[in-house]
Amino acid sequence: MAIGSAIQKGTSVSIFDENGKPLAIIHCGNGPEDGLVGYTSTTITLRRGSTLQICDEKGRVKNTRAIWILRWIGTYSGEGNALLNEARSKTL
Repeated sequence: MAIGSAIQKGTSVSIFDENGKPLAIIHCGNGPEDGLVGYTSTTITLRRGSTLQICDEKGRVKNTRAIWILRWIGTYSGEGNALLNEARSKTL
């Protein structure tokens, strides 16, 4: 079944199919930044503390990523892009 919507109420996220039928309810933590990040037709992304969890339509965790790693990759690629742009401007 495909995910039609995901709605956060308090510390839980309800997952519904395209017809509005409930598929699952997931506890998403009670930290100030915890909760629903987004969803697609096949996955739900939740933030719990310093991790992002990707869950399927039944609420089963399929993947987990540490947020600090994602920030580090973004910082690294941002610095890399700045250096590349600087090098390009000097060669033109």
